[in-house]
Amino acid sequence: MSAMRRTPSCLLVTLLLVTALSPIASVQAVPDEASEYYYGVEYDWSSLDSDVQNVTGLDIQELFTEIMADADAAGFNLDIGQLTTGASNIYVHQTEDITPQTIQDLDGNDVQVWSRTSDVVLRHGLLSNAIIMTDWSETTFGSSTTGFDIDVIAEAENVLTVDMIYKEYLNDQSQLIGADMDIDMTVGNDMNLGIDITLEGDGEELNVDFDTGMDFSYSIESQAEWRLGNPSPIYVTAAANDRTLWGCADEATEVGVSDMDQGDKYVADLCGMADGSYIGSADYNVYLTGLPMEEFGFDAGQFDISISDELTSEGDYENSISMEDVEFNMNAERPLEVDLGDGATIDVMACETCPPGNPVMFIMMGNVLVHASQSFGQAVADDFQAEIEDSFGEIIENWFGLNEDGNSDYDDSEDMYACDSGEMISSSSVNDGNQDCMDGSDEWDFYLRPSTTQDWQSGDEYYDFSGNIDVTSLGLEPNPTVDCFSNWSEDYYDLSIEQVNNGYSNCDDDSDEFDSGVTTTYVCLDGSTISFEFVNDGTEDCSDGSDEPNDHEGDWFMCENYDQIPWQYINDGTQHCEDGDDEHETRQSGNFYCDDYTTSLDFTLVNDGTAECADGKDEGEAIFFMMDAYMTDGEGGVLVSADDLMVCARWDCDVTISVDSGHLSYGTEVDATLPYGTSTMCAGATLYADDGALLMTADDFCKSMWTGPEIREWESRLSDNGDNVLNVSAGAGHWSDQFNDVTMHWTVTDADNAILDQGSELFMDESSVSASALIDIPGEGEYCLDIELVENGEADAFDTHRTCMTVENGPQVSERMEKIGGALAESGLQNVFERFASNLNTTFQELDEDYEVPVFPYTDGMWAPLWSNEHATIVGVGVYAWDEDGSAYVIAGPETVGYSQDLPMTFTSIRYITGVPAQEAQAEMAEFDDLEDIVDVENHDLSELADDLEAAGADTSDLGLGDGTTDETTDEGETTPPTAEEVAEDSGLLPFVSPLTVMAMIGLAALAGNRRGSENE
Repeated sequence: MSAMRRTPSCLLVTLLLVTALSPIASVQAVPDEASEYYYGVEYDWSSLDSDVQNVTGLDIQELFTEIMADADAAGFNLDIGQLTTGASNIYVHQTEDITPQTIQDLDGNDVQVWSRTSDVVLRHGLLSNAIIMTDWSETTFGSSTTGFDIDVIAEAENVLTVDMIYKEYLNDQSQLIGADMDIDMTVGNDMNLGIDITLEGDGEELNVDFDTGMDFSYSIESQAEWRLGNPSPIYVTAAANDRTLWGCADEATEVGVSDMDQGDKYVADLCGMADGSYIGSADYNVYLTGLPMEEFGFDAGQFDISISDELTSEGDYENSISMEDVEFNMNAERPLEVDLGDGATIDVMACETCPPGNPVMFIMMGNVLVHASQSFGQAVADDFQAEIEDSFGEIIENWFGLNEDGNSDYDDSEDMYACDSGEMISSSSVNDGNQDCMDGSDEWDFYLRPSTTQDWQSGDEYYDFSGNIDVTSLGLEPNPTVDCFSNWSEDYYDLSIEQVNNGYSNCDDDSDEFDSGVTTTYVCLDGSTISFEFVNDGTEDCSDGSDEPNDHEGDWFMCENYDQIPWQYINDGTQHCEDGDDEHETRQSGNFYCDDYTTSLDFTLVNDGTAECADGKDEGEAIFFMMDAYMTDGEGGVLVSADDLMVCARWDCDVTISVDSGHLSYGTEVDATLPYGTSTMCAGATLYADDGALLMTADDFCKSMWTGPEIREWESRLSDNGDNVLNVSAGAGHWSDQFNDVTMHWTVTDADNAILDQGSELFMDESSVSASALIDIPGEGEYCLDIELVENGEADAFDTHRTCMTVENGPQVSERMEKIGGALAESGLQNVFERFASNLNTTFQELDEDYEVPVFPYTDGMWAPLWSNEHATIVGVGVYAWDEDGSAYVIAGPETVGYSQDLPMTFTSIRYITGVPAQEAQAEMAEFDDLEDIVDVENHDLSELADDLEAAGADTSDLGLGDGTTDETTDEGETTPPTAEEVAEDSGLLPFVSPLTVMAMIGLAALAGNRRGSENE
C-alpha cells in the first residue's frame, strides 16, 4: 500500500500534458516517404512521495508522525490515515498520408493536399480515501465525563478521459489550408464526506451523523472543420526564422509576411472559420444531511438538501477562429540532436514560446472546446444555479426573516426588448453598437435617439437628436484606413486616410506621417504597394484609388457671402443664396469662370445639363439628403417637429453624417423643461434623396429620462437593532445638480399600517439629503419604510420607495447544547490544545534547525518544445538542465545526444515510452473509460488502512474498511495497542494526513496557544 496527497494532482496532470502533447511530423515539402511514430508518457501516483522528497528533502510522513506524537503528548488521540491510488497516461500516434487528397477551402474550391494526423489518448484517474479519528475525555471526581469523539471519512474519485484525432492539410508548398478535429472528453468527480461526532458534558450526550457530497460528470463530443481564408505560410516562415509571430488579418489586403525589428517576421492570415457539431451531457447530484439544526432552534432536517439533474444537448456551431499572441521563438544558441524512438536522430531546437505541442493543434483545440461548450456549459451552470437557489432560498428566507417580495415592486420585464427571433434582451442594449440579439435585430440601420442638451453659456436645456445610419445604404463608402497605435489602449485602431499626412501625428507612434520615417509603404486595396508619401496627397496613385479619401461631398456652389449650397440648386428658379447669386435673374457678380479662369460663361449656362467648360466645372452634383425628424412625449404629444433638414457629410449642413462611423446629430432650439421624475421621449425620422424619393425611415426609438433627485434605495433601509428597536435610514439625491424645491418624506408603519414614526428633509441648495432614526417597536411583526420625493407645491410624489422587513425572535440554542458547551468550556480542553501548540512549536523549531535542503545540482535549465526546421513542426518536448561543470542532463524527454539521463536529482518519476510499447499501451488504454480500468484498484486496499488504524488503538468497526487485528503483547501477557506514531514508524504507512486537516488542527492549537499567551501578559 502507498499513501500520497491529492493536492499536486493538477500540477502532475499539467506536467504530463507538457511532456506529451507534441505532434511529430514532416512539413516543408510533401515527404517522399510517410512517417509514423508512437510515444507516450505514464505516471504512477505511488511515486509522488519520493518525488517530493527528492526535490525538497522533506519527509512529509515523518513530519506528520511527529505531529501525531505531539497530540498524544498533549493528552488527546489523533489517528489519521489516507490512501491514494492513481495513474495518468497519455499516448500519441503520429502518421502522414502523402497520397494526393482533395478537400474544399473556405470558399468551397477544391484544393489538392497531403495530410498528417495526431491520434491522442489521455486517461487519468485518482482514487482517495482519508480518515481522521480523534477523541479526548476527562472525568473528575463527582462529575460526569466531558469529551468528544470525532470520526471523519472522506472519499474522492476523479476521472479524465480524452480521445482526440487532429488532421491538418497542407498543399505542395507546405502552406496550411486547414484542419479537422474529432474530440471526445469526459470529466467525472465523485466526492463524499462523512463526519460522526459524539459530544459529552454535564450528563448530556449529542450524536451527529453528518454526510455531504457531490457527484458530477460532464462530457462533450465534437467534430469540427477549420479552413483558413488563405493558404498560410506559417510553417515555412517559422522554419526559416528565429522568431515568427502569427496573427489574424482583418482584410485580404493585410495578408502576407512582413518584416519586423531585428529580422523577425510577422505572418498575417485570414484565420477563417471553424464549424462543427457537438453532443454534450452532464449529470450531478449534491446532497447534505445530518446537521443538528434542532439543537439551534430550527426544525430537524431544515438544512437537508438533495439536488440532482441530468442534461443533454446537441447542436451545430460556426464561429471565427480566434488566436492571440502566437509566437515561434527559437533558441538557436543551444541546438539539440534527439532520438525520436526509431533509432535515427534529428536536429532540433527549443521553441521557447511554443505550447507543449504544435501551436496550430492547440489553437484549434481551444476554439473547438470553447465553441462546443459555450451554450451547453452555460445551460448546465444556469440549471445548477436555479436548483441551488430553489433549495436554499426558502431556508435563507426563513432563517433571516427576509421577504423577497416585499422589498421592491420593480418588474424588470418592463425593461426588456423582444428580438425578431423572440429572444429577450435588456432594452438598454438596443442600438448600443453591439449585437446582443443573436439575429442582430437590436441594431437598426437607421435610428434617432431623443435627448436633451444644456447650452454651455446660458445653462438652458434644449431637445436634441443623435443617432446612427448605415451609410452604405446611402451609397457612401467609408474611407480606407491605416493601423494607428494608441498608448492609452496599448492597441491599434483604424485611422481614416483623411488624417494621414496632414502634418499632425494622430498616432502615438507617429506612423501616420511619412516625414516621421516610421511608415514607408502603403498597401492598396488591390494588393499593390506604393510609397506612404503618396497617401492623401490629392492624386490617385493606387490603380483602385484607395490611397485617397472617397468623395462624400460632391459639388457645392459658393455664394458671394461664402455660404455653400448644393450645385443642383443653381438656376432652379428658387433663390438659395442670400443675395440671389445662384440664380441668373438675380445674380450680380457676373459671368461664371472655369478652366483656370480662361473661360467665361454666361450664368444661364451653368447647371443646364451640358458641360460648356473643358474641365466640366459648370456642371455638378452635390451629395446630400433631406430629413424630416420628430420627437414625441411617448403618448403622441409632439415635442419637436423639424422638417426639410439638409443632411450631408459636411460640417455646414443642418445634420452632419460621419461616413466612417455613421453617427449623426441635430440640436434644436426648443426648450426642454422637463418635470421631475421619469419622462419618456420617442424620436423618429424619414430620409429622402435630393429629388424627394423616399430612402429610409427611422421607426420610433423611445428612451426614458429621469429629471431631478431620486431615492437612493441602497441607502434607504430598515434593520433590526435588537431589543425591539429598528434602525431607519433614508436618502435621496442627484450625482451633480443641486435643488431647493424638493422634500423627502419618510414614514415607518407596522403590519396594521399604524404610523410609528415619520419625518421630512428639505433640499436646500444641495444635491442630496439623508435621515436616520432609532424607533421603538412593540415586538415581532412586519414593519415597512415608505419614502416619497415631492416637488414643493405639488400634491403627488414623483418618486416612491417601500422596503419591509419581518422582525422575529431568533432561534434558541437547546438546553443540551448549552450544557455540553458549558462543560467543554470549563474542562481542561483548552490546556490540552495549549500543550499541543507548545509541542508543535518545539517540533517546527527542531525541524528548522535540523532540516537540510538537498543541494540543488543544476545551475541552468531549459524548457524545450522541440522544433525541427527540417520538418517545420514540433517533434517532441524536453526539459534539460546543466550543472556547474557544464554536464548536461535530460530531466524529461527523448534521448538526446550529449545529454545524460543519469540524473543527480530526480524531479518526477515520469516514464517516457516509444515504439511498440507505446503502440500496445495506447491500444489497451483506448479501450478504458472507467476508473476501475485506468487505476489498479486492487492496490487500493482499505483493509490495510484499517489494520494500521486498529494497530494504533482505533476502533474501525463502523468505518467499513475491513478488520484490523494487529496488537502488541507486553511481558505480562497483556495486549497494548501501540501509538499511532509507533505504527507509522514501523510500517511507513501511517500517518498520512490531508494538508487541509493538518492546517485546521495546527490553527486551532495556535489559537489556543495565543490565547494563553495573551492571558499571561
